[in-house]
Amino acid sequence: MFASLENITLAIAPAIAACALVGVYLTRLREGRETRLPGLPRWMATLHAAPAIALVLLLVLVAWALMGRVEANLLHVVACSIVLFVAPTLTHLRDSISLAISRASLAQPLRAARDGIALAIGIVCSFLALELPWNDKVAELRLLPAGVELGIIALVIVGLYFLGQRRGTLPAVGAGALAFIGIAQYFIMRFKNTAILPSDLYALGTAAAVGGAYSYPIANSLLRGVAAACIGMSSLAMIRPLPEPERPAAHIRVESRHQQALDLKRLASGAAVNVWVGLACIAGIVLAVTLPNYRSALGIRTSYWAALDSYRSQGFLPSFISSAQELPLKAPRGYKEEEAQQLQAELAAQWAADAERKARYDEARAQFADEQPCVIAVMNEAFSDLSCLEGLRADYEGPEYFCRGMDDALLRGQLAVGVLGGGTCNSEFEFLCGVSTAFVGAGKYPYTMYRLSDVDSLAHTLADLGYGTWAMHPNYATNWNRSVTYRWLGFEHFLSIEDFEGAEVFHNGVSDAATYDAVLRILEENEGPQFIFDVTMQNHSAYDIGNLPEGSLPNLAPAGIYDEHLLTEINEYIGCIEESDRALEEFVTKLSQLDRKVVLVFFGDHQPSFSLDLANAFWPTEPDVDRVQRIYHSDYVIWANYDVAGAEKGVVDDASAEALAAMVGELVGMPLSESQQARLALRDDLPALNLLGIQDSKRVWHAIESSGARTLNQSGVEVDPVEQAARDAYDKLSRIEYMNFGSQFS
Repeated sequence: MFASLENITLAIAPAIAACALVGVYLTRLREGRETRLPGLPRWMATLHAAPAIALVLLLVLVAWALMGRVEANLLHVVACSIVLFVAPTLTHLRDSISLAISRASLAQPLRAARDGIALAIGIVCSFLALELPWNDKVAELRLLPAGVELGIIALVIVGLYFLGQRRGTLPAVGAGALAFIGIAQYFIMRFKNTAILPSDLYALGTAAAVGGAYSYPIANSLLRGVAAACIGMSSLAMIRPLPEPERPAAHIRVESRHQQALDLKRLASGAAVNVWVGLACIAGIVLAVTLPNYRSALGIRTSYWAALDSYRSQGFLPSFISSAQELPLKAPRGYKEEEAQQLQAELAAQWAADAERKARYDEARAQFADEQPCVIAVMNEAFSDLSCLEGLRADYEGPEYFCRGMDDALLRGQLAVGVLGGGTCNSEFEFLCGVSTAFVGAGKYPYTMYRLSDVDSLAHTLADLGYGTWAMHPNYATNWNRSVTYRWLGFEHFLSIEDFEGAEVFHNGVSDAATYDAVLRILEENEGPQFIFDVTMQNHSAYDIGNLPEGSLPNLAPAGIYDEHLLTEINEYIGCIEESDRALEEFVTKLSQLDRKVVLVFFGDHQPSFSLDLANAFWPTEPDVDRVQRIYHSDYVIWANYDVAGAEKGVVDDASAEALAAMVGELVGMPLSESQQARLALRDDLPALNLLGIQDSKRVWHAIESSGARTLNQSGVEVDPVEQAARDAYDKLSRIEYMNFGSQFS
């Protein structure tokens, strides 16, 4: 397939610049203008790093333009191409400049001035290379955070300058690393509409594993960042030691060994001073990162329901550091273990004291113990009913079977979760372990950060009853550290991508239907009771791949949405959900025909990231807490192919992922731990919570206040009793969950 005329036009400027760079190199090679590096071939001695890197970037730009992946306008492409040619080409003058300075009467002051100017340009350009690719509000950065970021970058660049013995190589590498961070943040913003958080560093393997599903478009902002990085690195590359002054041959002959020793001592002393200054800069970086509390002392904090907005207003480094300082698990204010134990016991007794509720549970408990039904939990990738967003303002009524076909379901509703567009492992952690990430902290992934071998889990509970325990995820076993974590959580078997060789593929991975077939095979091949946890893959982003079967796109046109890319994402996503809905119907039909009892728990891990764009477009003036809770939830349903003792059908009850396993246990009669009983008791006042808010008994959401339960809200107005009850319940739950989970990792 040939490139379009528009794509070819965009490729012309970088192609010319690349040819010009090669021409400059060949000219210098022909004229013998190589640097003095003994032992290197002539062609290699002439090759400077800055032009070589620029050449690679230009060739990438040419290739991306021809493939239609350049979204930037022609002016930006031409300007960036010019910078990528001119700035690196000027580095060829560095030897001539150094020689001219060495011959001047004020050589050392001139060298210091040259280095100072180059460092200043490098620092400013590194700052711009870090921010420009993704931050369209650089000019609006708050003054204090901007100063903090510039200060840290200055310490990095200057420290590397001295550690590199006042040469430009190490500072240029540092500038390149900062530019790489800016580029990475650009793509994270494009893919997930969020910011890079400290805990994301624990999940680099997962990011690499799913990264192949995305395209990597080049926009104007990315070209601006690349141009800034090129100028900064080229400026730093100009820093070179001054050549030794030429001395008469006769003077060299009469130079004494004593003088040579003095020269060596002087050089060693200067090198040591450089190292000490460089180490002092590193110490300054450590102090700048660890000593001040960025949240309380500097007012730099990250709003995790809109982390990208926080990063844009405060800069990448200050926001990232502030988030990192929040990583350690902290005990609730005034926490005492003995009081938490007593509180948990009292709440469990409160749950048991509800005679009607306890009688229903005891009836189901006897049935469960006698019949030991198989338990299947399906966490369906990105599954959610987006009709909750006012029908997408396109008369969308949601997945047909899930919404209107499962009329014999036991329980269903919206499920509050703490992630959006990614972070799948946190939803499964909440479900399996019964711990809310609200008490773990924003931007943290327990699967990748903590050893969970001593943490209670649903798999442990059922394994103790003699159940076979299976986990399956048709992707790499190392994603989110599952290969290790599942074993810690009590799963005896784990089926990963290697176990789905040749399986049907839909959209972005092995189809839902193929995983359901694997579930059915396990049930067929194993007579005893089984617990199977199926984490699906087919609906994983991105949603602009264009690989759905012909006729499967719904062609929705939400009112007020005109962005073509967003419309593409909406329709491709809904097409995926419709296929999931079809596979779910087929799966439930097969389960209903089995001659063994089965309980099915089906839920989504999060909504797609573009839901944030929809919420901002549909409700731009709505309070954050309300707008956010429209999208930080998925949907769940609990179904059984037998009549569960004491249970009604068709009950609707919104919940949260950390309470779902306890709710399933109470409904079908699984054993409940004291902590689960306590959580069920608290649901009267605190039906649901997630990382971003708490829900009161009137189903109204409120922002979580870091100080815990209070009698006054942030405006100094007395809190409504229903809201206060929810806050009190949240405070109690925080102490119980710290006792059971957080205290292990504090």
